[in-house]
Amino acid sequence: MKEQNSKMQDVILITTYYPPVLSIASNRMIAFARYLDKTKYRTTIITIGKKDEEDFFEGNKIYRICDDGFLKKAKFDKESTFVVHKLKALYNRFVMLLPINEHESWKKRAIKKIEEIASKMDNPIIISSYAPVEPHLVALQVCKKNGYSWVADMRDEMSTNPHINKNDRKAFQKIENEIFKYAKAITTVSKPILDDFKNANQVNKNLKFAEVRNGYDFDLEETISHNERFTIMYAGNFYGKRKPDIFFKAVGELIEEKKIEKPIIDFIGAGNGIIIPEKLKEYFSKTGKIAYSQTIKKLKSADTLLLILPKLKQKGVYSGKLFDYLGCLKPIIAIVDPEDVAAELITKCNAGFIGDISNIEDVKKAILDSYNLWQSKKHLNFDIEMIKSQHRKEQIKELNSILQKIENE
Repeated sequence: MKEQNSKMQDVILITTYYPPVLSIASNRMIAFARYLDKTKYRTTIITIGKKDEEDFFEGNKIYRICDDGFLKKAKFDKESTFVVHKLKALYNRFVMLLPINEHESWKKRAIKKIEEIASKMDNPIIISSYAPVEPHLVALQVCKKNGYSWVADMRDEMSTNPHINKNDRKAFQKIENEIFKYAKAITTVSKPILDDFKNANQVNKNLKFAEVRNGYDFDLEETISHNERFTIMYAGNFYGKRKPDIFFKAVGELIEEKKIEKPIIDFIGAGNGIIIPEKLKEYFSKTGKIAYSQTIKKLKSADTLLLILPKLKQKGVYSGKLFDYLGCLKPIIAIVDPEDVAAELITKCNAGFIGDISNIEDVKKAILDSYNLWQSKKHLNFDIEMIKSQHRKEQIKELNSILQKIENE
């Protein structure tokens, strides 16, 4: 065991997502750097940039490494038409099928930069974040060569991901085994996903595992207000099996049945990849992609917040927006798998109404329960202490604990 001392421990965080890139993935990485114990850890970030440059963000040194690879996935934006959106999605599928890594050029240059800066540090701890896989590949090569301690953070499943093909699954299984062999710890966003990694690990009995959930990152402030018209808001994109179809059908039927009147449905940052039913267009509005702080402010003005998650074989999907919804202290209409973690957390927090995504009548009931709450001008008796525990600074305490255990070995 190492002797305890007051010397600062260097941590190198490797991620392709960091400001100015706006995403849930970026928010997780910001939280890692922001809430690691500043009395013990000095964090340096390695990320992607349009050019090689160095700067600081919230007191942490950042090295932006130019990603000059030829083939990259197309980026989506609010100005894209429906046709352009679909063409970009098709192009991205084509890129994913090619036998190349999208960030291969960045990977090689990132390895070189880390070798350079780590040589001036005393055995830094490396944290890498997946997806994409390149940050893990960078960490693997650097740690395998130099023996640095490594924490592999998993925002998603790898080989157990239901959306990948057979060849990708085999490739990810091979990478996973290398991670299990050389990493000191694996962190991920939910217990079911963590359990999948535990079960897959057959090579390292000393590997540590920790659930570090996403979370909200603002102060709790209950705003007890009711709009003149029942206002439902949703924040984020729809993709894959995550679609608003059953919500549209349910709310449309409730309007036809005259059980709810003139709702306002506002989708924030949903892009142009969704088709609004004609009968709902008069109730529907779209807000383009806006800054995180603006999104939170807007969500707090709603009467209820909409969460839609598909029912999957794999369990463990919270969705980052759920934590922001909890922090807004507004009732949630959760159209989800009632047996998965999102429904469980909402129930524990007494934060909303669960509608089984595979049952239209159940979804209608969840919407109607929220509508009746608004109509009666009442509010939910939230479990505030449970919601407070979902703040990012509380979740990062588990990461601090893992790093401390690694240091003490």
